[in-house]
Amino acid sequence: VTNPSSDQAQVNDLAAVTTSSTGAVVGGSVTGVLPAIVNGLGSLSVGLSNTVRQGTGIRMTVSFTPVDAVPSDGRLIVTLVGAGFACGANTAVTFLSPAGASGSVSISAGLVLTLQLSGGVFSAGGLVQFWFGGVTNPSSNQSQVNNLEAVTTLSTGDVVGGSVTGVLPAIVNGL
Repeated sequence: VTNPSSDQAQVNDLAAVTTSSTGAVVGGSVTGVLPAIVNGLGSLSVGLSNTVRQGTGIRMTVSFTPVDAVPSDGRLIVTLVGAGFACGANTAVTFLSPAGASGSVSISAGLVLTLQLSGGVFSAGGLVQFWFGGVTNPSSNQSQVNNLEAVTTLSTGDVVGGSVTGVLPAIVNGL
């Protein structure tokens, strides 16, 4: 299957029917869901200042290059593989790019990182890079992840772009 070449919104009322061999309608539905077709995030990367398991006070750096512009009140949601990452709710972030951007992050259930943007211009094709401190690493070792999943969204939650090729470093034993 080849996806469409342009974006399309999610469809929540997809209609379908089943028919008999003579073409008579046997059953149907108008409640099917077809997911949105979106552009990517380009080279999503999550870095850690220290990759030792149970490390505290870690600085996490996140970078990506959205194919489509992200609104200044949008979100980036990243699924961190391996439960156990933590930071304070609504932790302030420091943007390295774009200049003047602002937002805060939270990590829920130890594995879902949400960046809530509160200002800035996030242009299509422009590097977005930010960091925040106070992260606690998982308590167990884990291998490097090369298929990290993430999406950018509007403030309404509608998906703007997505990626399944992000990188998260391995969590290891200390020396």
